[in-house]
Amino acid sequence: MNSETYRLIKLNIQVISVIFSILVNSILIYLIIKKSPINMGTYRHLMVYFCCCSIIFGVFDVIVQPNVQTYKSAFFMVVDVKQRNMSVGLGKFCVYGLCGCFGVAIYGIAIHFVYRFFALERRGRIRYFQGFYLAFWFVIPILGGVAWFLVTAMVFPKTKLETEYIRIAVRETFDIDIDDCVYNAGVFFPLDENGKRVIGWGSFAGFTCYLSVMTIPFTIILIFGLKSWKIVRELLDHGESEYSKNLQMQLYKALVAQTLVPLVLLFLPFGLLFSLPIFEIDCQFLAAIITLIFAIYPAVDPLPILYFVDYYRIPVIEVFQRTKCKKNRVSMNIDGSVIFDKTTTTPHFSAPVMKTQTFSYIKTTIQICSVLLSIFVNSISICLIITKSPKIMGTYRHLMIYFCSCSIIFSLCDAVVQPNCQTYKSSFFMLADIKNRHLITPWIAELFIDLLTSCIAVTVYSIGIHFIYRLLALERQGRLKYFNNQFLLVWFSIPFLAGAIWFAVSRFVFGMNPLTTNYIRNTVEEFFNLKMEDSVYGAAVFYPIDENGHQFISWKAFFGLACYMTLLTIPFVTILVCGVKSFKKVRSLLDHGESEFARNLQMQLYKALIAQTVIPIFFFFIPFGFVFILPIFEIDCQFLASLITFVIAMYPAIDPLPTLFFVDYYRNAIFGMRENNKKVFNVCRCKKARIEGVSDESVSRGYPNTV
Repeated sequence: MNSETYRLIKLNIQVISVIFSILVNSILIYLIIKKSPINMGTYRHLMVYFCCCSIIFGVFDVIVQPNVQTYKSAFFMVVDVKQRNMSVGLGKFCVYGLCGCFGVAIYGIAIHFVYRFFALERRGRIRYFQGFYLAFWFVIPILGGVAWFLVTAMVFPKTKLETEYIRIAVRETFDIDIDDCVYNAGVFFPLDENGKRVIGWGSFAGFTCYLSVMTIPFTIILIFGLKSWKIVRELLDHGESEYSKNLQMQLYKALVAQTLVPLVLLFLPFGLLFSLPIFEIDCQFLAAIITLIFAIYPAVDPLPILYFVDYYRIPVIEVFQRTKCKKNRVSMNIDGSVIFDKTTTTPHFSAPVMKTQTFSYIKTTIQICSVLLSIFVNSISICLIITKSPKIMGTYRHLMIYFCSCSIIFSLCDAVVQPNCQTYKSSFFMLADIKNRHLITPWIAELFIDLLTSCIAVTVYSIGIHFIYRLLALERQGRLKYFNNQFLLVWFSIPFLAGAIWFAVSRFVFGMNPLTTNYIRNTVEEFFNLKMEDSVYGAAVFYPIDENGHQFISWKAFFGLACYMTLLTIPFVTILVCGVKSFKKVRSLLDHGESEFARNLQMQLYKALIAQTVIPIFFFFIPFGFVFILPIFEIDCQFLASLITFVIAMYPAIDPLPTLFFVDYYRNAIFGMRENNKKVFNVCRCKKARIEGVSDESVSRGYPNTV
């Protein structure tokens, strides 16, 4: 992608995000002031405080417009002060201030968890958030931000060694001269004046300070999150009423959501960004995502409060829907205890209550839109592969058509089934509604559930084959012949074989039976408002309850899980092994490239490899691994299971996008960038270098030069 195009896309996202952040946080502040009951106490002040911090975070981001990146043993943030007509001093202050906002954000999240734990404890310790103590809690995030600001400004060195080390990377990635920038960088192994690698002790000191500042709120979130989880589980098991049990289930979901957001958006990506350069593992793709996280997080931060607190959610919904809902409410006393109010129609502080019908409409809409997008995008990909692929791409064209066809079948199965995925105690299950789907009979629905689950195996094994091909192409040892002629049919059959095994496990091991039906009955009625007689499912229950009410171990379920995990482990190991070997090949070519052109090409191929590794890991292996394993320990993960429902729908539409983006024969055909081609969209015209080879192995098979 052209650096100017990337800059404009990034700028648009940053501007839209800060506008959305100011809008959402301002609405939330207004609702907190106008709609909050007095008995919410000081929590109102805390929420207003956090909203103001989010607005400041968003404003700083749009002022700085940072570029975050890694290169070998360095991570850095650069700002082009020349193009921005910004003084060097102001630029440095804004960079340090933006980094300080990160410290404020993570400590603000930690305080939220402390308050939440005190409220659930019901021991009167909420008083420590009143009066003089409240000012103390307000100061803590500011101190965290000041600590991060000082580490960024004073600990990390900014000598000539660091500047020269990242100069080439800044020019290649952002088309900016380092002398026209202000930056903050950690370089763990810079090169001295003689070109010898030395240890950057200053960067290691800064890295240690960063991790120390991050570890404190991270530990608080884990400890107080775990304690809160235990309290909620006790309330679930010993609730005074069904209403109380349902309420605490909703509070538990809120706790899971509020834990995952900072972990996924802040601690995990920044931990990787700071740590991987020590091992000289480039993570440019992750760094580009972090650049956007800086912009998006202030806008995302207030959404859980808007969703989980019905004092604020209901007025927002009423603006759009003009409807009123009478629901049981729960409010919070000043001492943090929870009280119930089953008669009033005034909103009270409570867990989220989204109507089952509303969730069903949202899910169905996403699934239908995803299948239409999948068919559209994959059909375009197939058309471009047939009409625009050069002959030197050889059998890779057939592989790509095969993968696109599998994605279309995947999306069609999802549209037919419209599955509901969920977990409950020691079970995970996929459910299909047949009562409201008049065209689907029970046996057809059960068949398509098994087919849909088998599509997961077909997909992950196809990804594994993609990595094998990529490695053989980079090796250039003549082994691509094993993808020609009759060998190609063998590769085509592998994903189908894995899908058939997955289908058999789903049908014969995790099929419907009376014990499983009774075990998940209440959960299905609670979450989906469905009776078991009106649905079909595939489910695993590790500790079912027999006719006498005794819990026992289901070895059949453990056998099915072992089959699932084995089927997932084979392509996962294949991806890791081939990915690491491909990484080493690319790094070798980067360090010993015969020309600047070859160096740039292999850098682009490396970025493609990172993207093609991250997508399946985060879309398949991690979420499905959690959903399969956590029920063994009776850890509910309903929020994650709900996300998987959408992941299954969206993945077939996302799957072909890397090919369309990284292969410029197809990308330029769409955007009209290729010379002498008719423009499809009148965006811009630019000339790209091409690789013309004489054999399949003169290029990395279907991965020509991209920018």
